[in-house]
Amino acid sequence: MKLRYFVNLIIGVCMIGVLVFLYAKVQSLNVKEHYEITDILRQISALNFRWNEDVLKTKLSLSSNYDAVTNPLADLRTLQKGLDSRLEKFTSESPRLKNAVNDYRTSIEEKNRLIEQFKGQNAIFDNSLRYIATAVDDLSSEIDLQLSSAAKPSVALVNLRGQAQGLLRELLEFNQLSQPEVLASLISRIDLLENKKDDYPEVVSSKLETVIRHASVIIKRKPEIDTLLAETVSLPIMQNIEQIEKAYTTVYDSYLRNKDFYFTILIAYASFLLLLIALIGYRLRNSYRELNSVNRQLKVVNETLEERVIERTRELSKAYDQLKQSQMQLIQSEKMASLGQMVAGVAHEINTPLAYCHSNIDLVKEQLPEVLTLFKEFVNFPNLLETPESEQQSFKEELGKIQELMSSFERDGVLDEMEVLLDGSLSGLDQISEMVKSLKDFSRLDQHKIENSDLNKGLDSVLVIANNVLKDKVTIVKEYSDIPKISCSPSQLNQVFLNLIVNAAQAIEKQGTITLRTYTADHCVNIAIEDDGKGIPDHILPRIFDPFFTTKEIGKGTGLGLSIAYKIVQQHAGNITVQSEVGRGARFTVSIPIAQAMNSQGFEVAA
Repeated sequence: MKLRYFVNLIIGVCMIGVLVFLYAKVQSLNVKEHYEITDILRQISALNFRWNEDVLKTKLSLSSNYDAVTNPLADLRTLQKGLDSRLEKFTSESPRLKNAVNDYRTSIEEKNRLIEQFKGQNAIFDNSLRYIATAVDDLSSEIDLQLSSAAKPSVALVNLRGQAQGLLRELLEFNQLSQPEVLASLISRIDLLENKKDDYPEVVSSKLETVIRHASVIIKRKPEIDTLLAETVSLPIMQNIEQIEKAYTTVYDSYLRNKDFYFTILIAYASFLLLLIALIGYRLRNSYRELNSVNRQLKVVNETLEERVIERTRELSKAYDQLKQSQMQLIQSEKMASLGQMVAGVAHEINTPLAYCHSNIDLVKEQLPEVLTLFKEFVNFPNLLETPESEQQSFKEELGKIQELMSSFERDGVLDEMEVLLDGSLSGLDQISEMVKSLKDFSRLDQHKIENSDLNKGLDSVLVIANNVLKDKVTIVKEYSDIPKISCSPSQLNQVFLNLIVNAAQAIEKQGTITLRTYTADHCVNIAIEDDGKGIPDHILPRIFDPFFTTKEIGKGTGLGLSIAYKIVQQHAGNITVQSEVGRGARFTVSIPIAQAMNSQGFEVAA
């Protein structure tokens, strides 16, 4: 009995084993997976077609949205990952399919490389393209200022304004069409402006140099970008996808024939065993179906979770890039806002000594005819010495006239007064020169270059720029020490000092004192800016360096000044601290290491 039971058990197990084997062979070909593979291939083809279409639109300047050129890459990677996971078992059996997949990966990697080059080139090109119009407007405004202040309009400046506007129009046309004749015309225009830039006033020449630099970047980068996009479109990705489809179809057909073969055997075998093991077979079949369904559901859940993680990671990366770009734009905006406010004050400060010089020169001009008369008498004096004795009376009369003029000059103090007026005019011109130099040092464009700089001189130049804000109510006390020069970006640190000094002045309601103190401590150069204003409340103090935090009225502050100052000091490997007492004032201390690795912060070492 036991032996029979054991034999029947073995036979039953063998029958079940054969049935399971046949069923497994039939189910080895997952139709759902097949449709997923074909669907992914269609998606890749459609995405690549749209990608190439966007690339061509960008090349033909039909679209200025460069995100469309770079964004599809992440989608392609996601689709490629799903395709690789589904084709893995097929590529191990088909060298042709494996080679086709490898060719496709190579093409995608090459396309990725070209797109990365495009992004790098386009970042520089797009920056200059956006800024060129502003640079031309700045140049035109400066020319208008020069023309309005000149006694006689300068034809050269008028022509320069027209040439700059023409250059801008051709640059915009070149960006749209990239025609060789437009490029040749642009090169000719830029060379002409480059050769003549030294013929104009220094401030006009400086702004013209900015226009020339950005225009040169545009005409250089545009052809390179077009070439990269053309190479991207020419990659044989569609041919690679067709090869994958053909190779996969061949493998799939083989699997399909095997499935049909085993399915036929299974039907016959199942019919033979149906009466014997109908209930067992039915229950096993249902159990297997349930298990297969659960496995598929788990697979779908895992795939969905993975896609969601990838999508979330992509969103976070994009948000981080946008945040960095916004931060750069905010820093530049705050820099330009501070500069614009200070330029208005400096213009007022320049007008005062300029008017003084003009008045002095008018007075000198009024007294000049008498001096010229005396000069002519002296010139004629040698001729009088040769006068015959018979005309000695005439000689005496001329000599008396000279003596009378000299006595009149001495009595009226004409020469002394002219000397005083000319000395005063020179002093006024020296003031104007100092203001212009300070403004130029503050606003120069090489703000990311580092050099050895004396921070005492930097503070003095900032005081010149901020004089209009300080002069009516603030007394400046300088307590400078003999500090070493440090490697830094002078224009950026000057922006920090300007923000702190202006904030200190604004904290003083009527009359007060700002003390500037420099000293060395703990291997750092320290700059303390202290005021005796109203101070900072304790509940506000922890937030003063937060972006967009301000206690000023709407329209009078962006809330970015101290935040940007803090960021600049951090980039110099330094630190900024604040001490305040309500009603007694505040003290900001900037500490910059004497020896620091500036290049690690993204600065460019000055040659």
